[in-house]
Formats: sequence, structure tokens, C-alpha cells
Amino acid sequence: MNKMKILYFTMLVSALMMPVMVLADTPPAIPLAVYGDVKIDGANAPIGTIITVLNGASEAARTTTTQAGKYFLEVPASNAGASLTYKVNGTLAVEKVAANPVSVASDKIDLAITTAPSVCNPSSIANGTIGAYPQCAITCNSGYSLSNGVCTAISSGGGGGGGGGGGSSSSSSTSQTTSTSQTIPTVPLTPPMVTTPQVLGVKISAAEVQLNQILTDSAAIWTEKRDVILSNAGAKIDEAKEKTTSDKYISKLSGHRDLAGSEINRLNFFITYGTAGTKILGAGERAGVIGSYQAAFGKLPKTQAEWQDAIKIANGRWPSVKSAAAETKAKTSFKKIYGRDANMSNANDNAAVTIMAYGLRPSARNLNSEKVAILSFKYFYKRAPVSAVDWDAVRAIAYSGAKR
Repeated sequence: MNKMKILYFTMLVSALMMPVMVLADTPPAIPLAVYGDVKIDGANAPIGTIITVLNGASEAARTTTTQAGKYFLEVPASNAGASLTYKVNGTLAVEKVAANPVSVASDKIDLAITTAPSVCNPSSIANGTIGAYPQCAITCNSGYSLSNGVCTAISSGGGGGGGGGGGSSSSSSTSQTTSTSQTIPTVPLTPPMVTTPQVLGVKISAAEVQLNQILTDSAAIWTEKRDVILSNAGAKIDEAKEKTTSDKYISKLSGHRDLAGSEINRLNFFITYGTAGTKILGAGERAGVIGSYQAAFGKLPKTQAEWQDAIKIANGRWPSVKSAAAETKAKTSFKKIYGRDANMSNANDNAAVTIMAYGLRPSARNLNSEKVAILSFKYFYKRAPVSAVDWDAVRAIAYSGAKR
């Protein structure tokens, strides 16, 4: 009996001491990525167009376009097999059965609607009539004339002053009949300039625009289709660069030999061409993003969710999944550089640890800050930065704002 108690106690202690992977949230089932063209009356739908997806009477997904004529959204996996209704600004565009994201990662569904015929505004006027759209010509009734868009009564001529002579005058007794037709523009002659996308008067934050672009970019990479990725990045095919990427970057990634052909293609296309939101980095820096992801998570991105996190890192955003091991190492590096423990409640300390743990890239580079950060790194580590983790520490010094 005592042996059993000892065995039980040993198992309990072992279980309590086992390492636990910490996630930001319990990861949901991977959703279906849906994207495509969206047109209104044959033209590209403007930025700010609202796309909704309905499963019966329930809303399954919604997005606001951040690129003219293009949309991207994610339909939860729970809708697989259901007939979904896609609407553009509330108008039915198409109905389609949702694919199962387990077997089909993404689905291109083009949307197009035709709006109802426009009407004149205003549609009626006192003491007159308004013609058909789009001319919307105003015709005033007899005895009225058009003035500033309003039919006003015509005043009779006043009695004349002296004037001898025998001519007759009809100005005081003859009524004037006027029928005036004038067209009023129904839209401003000069459209108002909109610098920030808006939906029903509510500005879309830059963070939302960026996140939508990240989702669009990751969906493009996930398709593994070169033409889709080229279209997303606004690039042209360059097989010589693809070979350079393979020889210079992919061949040096740990574990690349265990990757499937499709996984290698995604890595190659991402590094070679980038995406709409990452092409500013350059091939070498995008390869560095993959290195940072691998250093943080001990693997290369393979799933669509993992690619989303890799592209979030490239855009300087926190990844959805966290690595306790990477953050522990980052806190050790923080103490070496700053001479103290990181205060994770402090925004700058938190940023420094996160940058070092995951390799977040800055939205805008400051080369002078990076030069100073390299000197600081050399001072503390007695060597130049070489690895992806080293360069992540350099970025933390340059951009986090943490102080010794």
C-alpha cells in the first residue's frame, strides 16, 4: 500500500512539473478563407464596401474592403456544408455552399451586384415638376420662375412714373408667363477627397486596414498559386530569383528537407516576391522573418494560421500564438542588455521582450537607431550580431523604447 502511495505521489509531482505550452487563446478550428473580386454596376467596388455572409438569418462573416475591387474574409469552419448568402452593401450577390476548410483551405468567390435605378433628389418640387433621372430637369408652373432650385412666383411690373407722350404701356397690366427648365447636377462636380477609408461615416483604423491586408496576404500565400501571389504582390515572374532564393535562403533553413513540395513553394514565393504588405522588406529581410518565426516556434510555418502569424511578425504585429520558451529566452536577453528584469506591465519592456521573442519588424526603419543598437549589442555580447535571434535583439534595442 505504501509503495502505491509513493508511486501515485511520484506521478502527481511529475505531472505538475511537465512544461506547458502557453497559447494566447485556445486556437479555434481553421476557418475557410474566402476572397475574390467585387464589382458594383460593372465597376470595381470602392474601398469601404461592406461584404456580409449569412447562414440563414445569422451572420457568419463580415468585412469591409480595404482595396478597390477586392475582398477577403474568413468563414468559420462550423459553416462547412451550409448554403451561404453573400451580400454586397446589403444586396444579394451570390449563394454558395461553404467548402470544408479541412480539405479546401480557400475559395475564390467573385461578387457582383447591380444597384437599383437612381432617382432624382429631390423627387418633387412645389409649383413645378421634376423630369426623369438622370437629367432631373425642373419645369416651373405658369406664373413661376426657377431661382436657386426653387420655383418662385413672378412679381407683376410696377406702375410707371411720368412720361408724357402718347405711347401705350402694357407693363403694369400684362401678366408674364414663364416656363423655365434647368438641370441640377445630382452629384458634386468635384468628388470629396477621402484619405481614410470610411464605412457609414466611421473611420477604419490603420490597424484594421493592416490586419485585413495581413489576412489577404496569408490567403494568397496559402493558395500556393504563383499567379495569385504575383497579383497580390504586384510582381512579375522571375524564375532566376526563385532559384537564388532556393540556393541562398531555403537550403539554409533547418528542416527544409522534411518539407513537402507545396510548403517549399510557399516559402520560395514569399521570400522571392513577398506580399502586398511585405514587399517593402526585400527578399533577405523576408527570409529573416522566416528565420525569426523558426527561432520562436522551433518550426517553419506550414498551416494557414502559422503563415498568418509569420506575416504578422513581418508587419510588426504580435502573433496569435505565443511561445513560452521564446519569451523566457527573450527575458534573459533583456536582463543582459538592460541590467534588470523586464517589467511586462511596462509597454516598452513588453515590446522589447516581444520583439526579441518573435522578431517583430518595425513599420518604418530608422537606420541611425539601428546603427546605435548594433554598437550596443556588440558592447554587451562582445561580438557582432549574426543569427536571427541576434538581429531580433538589435531591433528591440532600436525600436522598443526600453531603458537601462
